[in-house]
Amino acid sequence: MLAETLEMSMEQSDCGTTHLVEYEIKNKKTLGKLNGKYFKMSYNDPDYSLLRSKKRSDLIGKKILVRSAATCALGENCVCPKCVGYTAILNMDIARGISGFESQEITKQLW
Repeated sequence: MLAETLEMSMEQSDCGTTHLVEYEIKNKKTLGKLNGKYFKMSYNDPDYSLLRSKKRSDLIGKKILVRSAATCALGENCVCPKCVGYTAILNMDIARGISGFESQEITKQLW
């Protein structure tokens, strides 16, 4: 998926996916890497929260469910801004060719 040219939808802001990625927040570094993503504490939570890592140190030691471009329900070669996270609002230039940007961000997270 990261090797393809993936576009961010400018028409639909939320795909409504129910497929979330579970992360265990082990430390501040892990928390910081998820900064700007939309998350829930459980599938039963009615709405998503924007993760602001500097304000949410209470999440360390817990598991959260995170929206991800990899599980976006928009379909082939397209992703919604909600699955991208706050980055989509900050930099609309990534709407065309998001895969290069996101692959860089994910690589930073892995190291």
